Amino acid sequence: MKNEDQRYQELGDFLKTRRAKITPEQAGITSVGRRRTPGLRREEVATLAGISLTWYTWLEQGREIQVSEQVVQSLVKVLQLNMEESTHLYDLAQVPVPIHITPFEGAINPMLQHMIDSLEYSPTLILDSRWNIVGTNHILDKAVKLEGISHFKNENLLRLMFTNAKFMATMPEWSSVAEIMTGRFRKEFGRNIEDPWMNDFVDQLIQDSTEFTRLWALHDINTEEEHEKTFQNDKIGDVSFEETSFDVSGNMQLKMYVFTPKDEISKSRIKKLNA
Repeated sequence: MKNEDQRYQELGDFLKTRRAKITPEQAGITSVGRRRTPGLRREEVATLAGISLTWYTWLEQGREIQVSEQVVQSLVKVLQLNMEESTHLYDLAQVPVPIHITPFEGAINPMLQHMIDSLEYSPTLILDSRWNIVGTNHILDKAVKLEGISHFKNENLLRLMFTNAKFMATMPEWSSVAEIMTGRFRKEFGRNIEDPWMNDFVDQLIQDSTEFTRLWALHDINTEEEHEKTFQNDKIGDVSFEETSFDVSGNMQLKMYVFTPKDEISKSRIKKLNA
């Protein structure tokens, strides 16, 4: 089977299994008589999605037909797909996933929090797509001490970077780090440019920081590559880290950054914070 044939067959099979999970009652249909199979009938899905029965049947049969964004959106609604299922359907149909930006609310997964807290020598933070800090571990809060901030949750990392003089002072190589971070945020901004919050945030930061204004005007882009960073701590001195980023499983809008001590000297200094 060719790769494209396999894609269409996978799309058809996925639609059939999702259709079988939705009851007529869930879809708002009055069910009359007994049904031979669970879930909705093909003609019911087609009617609710506003497409022809023949065309929808071809989809489930894995025929090589092009699917529009409007059709995928309709099927997502009719089949009541969750975020992961919706993304999977868009991928199978080779249709770009629409951008829906919502702020991350609540606490991160307790198992994830437990995992990052176990990294006793590696400061770690978790950002949402707006670069709000939604999670940290204990060692990060100890390693980066700022007056008036006991922990960094709910702070915005980019705003700290350009408007908090004490945070800026913790990085001896602030200028180069600021360039990298602005380039990373520019890429995120491009993905989520329809988000009004993003535009308002950038406009406000331009007003508040001349250096951000200068860097933003360059339109430079930086990818999520590994970097080395040095932080200055009044108690233990300079500590060099290797920064690694990870996507958070189960939530596409979260990104985790882990700072691992670069050498034994840095590790020994971090250990003093746990003493």
